[in-house]
Amino acid sequence: MNKIKNTAKKIDTFLDSKGRNKNPKFQKNKRIVLGAVIALLVAALGLELGNGDIDLGKIIAGESVENSRVRRTWTGESCEANIYNCDDFATQQEAQNIFEQCGSIGSDVHYLDADNDGLACEHLIPVN
Repeated sequence: MNKIKNTAKKIDTFLDSKGRNKNPKFQKNKRIVLGAVIALLVAALGLELGNGDIDLGKIIAGESVENSRVRRTWTGESCEANIYNCDDFATQQEAQNIFEQCGSIGSDVHYLDADNDGLACEHLIPVN
């Protein structure tokens, strides 16, 4: 019985009347963790609103943040890797939009403009 009373007494020294930890060290650490979580959420929101991503592999390899940015279209499609071909689009305009948003002539990562004339997937149905 004494053991239970001693344990209860120890718990009472760390908890206030509402059961919250009143240890100042705990409170300080809690604020630091909360601040870090808020900072990460704000940074993530900024990346989301800016439609940007960071390649952590490049950061770890020592590249700058600017060189580690992942380019995306305004709808979120990647402009970094060859992930599209003309068969992925129903119309020429859809292909043209991705082509232009990802850099156009000279930066055709998806190889949508085979003859380098600025028109992507010319064989697809044009939109009037």
